[in-house]
Parts: sequence; structure tokens; C-alpha cells
Amino acid sequence: MEGRRQCDGNLVLQICEAGVYVDYEECDFLCQGDTCTGLCSPDSTRCDPDTENNVQRCDTAGRWSAGTECADGGFCVDGACRPCRPGTRRCEESMRQECCDNGG
Repeated sequence: MEGRRQCDGNLVLQICEAGVYVDYEECDFLCQGDTCTGLCSPDSTRCDPDTENNVQRCDTAGRWSAGTECADGGFCVDGACRPCRPGTRRCEESMRQECCDNGG
């Protein structure tokens, strides 16, 4: 049917033109049913913007989860739990240590 839409995979929205489906739009996060939708890409992770030590995972509908707290006093860095907050410093025996940008 002319003008009908469908998803081709998880990111490409197609439209029927002259009896053939052609790529119409690349979705930012998720193509589901016959529309671009979602707030995130399924299975991606991020640090919860409201809680610094929680990791959120994107579900199959393109929505962020409530979040999971990092164990053992860890911190969320780039969507994963890490042992320290980037830029913090500590003394370990007689050595001064600084946490790297990746949380290690």
C-alpha cells in the first residue's frame, strides 16, 4: 500500500513508494512497529543523571531502567561501575594515586 511504513531492522524506517519499500529515515534510537521511537538504543548504558553511582540500561522499548547501584562504593563512569571517581586522589602506602578519566 502506497505510503505505508515499516521498520527494516532496529534503526531504519522504510516507506512504500511505487509498490516497493525504500529507506525513508534512520532513527536516532529505535525503529519499532512503523515509527521511530525511544529515548535510547536498546542495551546501551549510561550513568544515572540523578544518582552518581547508579548505572542505567536501556530496555527493548528504548526506555531507561531505574538503575542499579554500583557495589563496594564504586562510581559510574561512562555507563559502567568503576572503582574510583575520575580526578580524585588518595595515598596508598607512600605513593600518591590519582583516578584516571576511565575510573581506574
